[in-house]
Amino acid sequence: SNTLSTTAKGVTVTSSTNLALNRWYHVAAVYNGGASSLSLYLNGRLVGSSTAGALAGTLAASTARFTLAKNATASANYFKGGIDEVRVFGNALSATQIQRMMCQKIENSTNSSTAPISGSLFTKNIDGTALTWTELLTYFRFDNYRDDVI
Repeated sequence: SNTLSTTAKGVTVTSSTNLALNRWYHVAAVYNGGASSLSLYLNGRLVGSSTAGALAGTLAASTARFTLAKNATASANYFKGGIDEVRVFGNALSATQIQRMMCQKIENSTNSSTAPISGSLFTKNIDGTALTWTELLTYFRFDNYRDDVI
């Protein structure tokens, strides 16, 4: 299938948009336990969401490893393509924050964890002063490498 899906707490959200081959896409998934919602964005546009009651609260600890581009608990559903960057935040991002980060690398020019996240292409804070580096849990930049490790 050439569609996107994301799953949290047994609830799956799937986009009906078919993805074309050899084309760049920005994909974002947002889990918000406080709002009991799971949302899927494609190129900054909401393409699927759920407000199922099962989504309420925090995500439980899992024995499955953090996984991208394949089924988390089985050797199946592998993604066939390239991945440029992966960002994991400790809070639910808004549609505006996703849209502002969509086409740019982010940087911390002050090296302060409380500094606002800003874009490196357009040097503007992503969301005023609300989104800081302490909320960015993991940032995989696949354009940086060390020795022979990418």
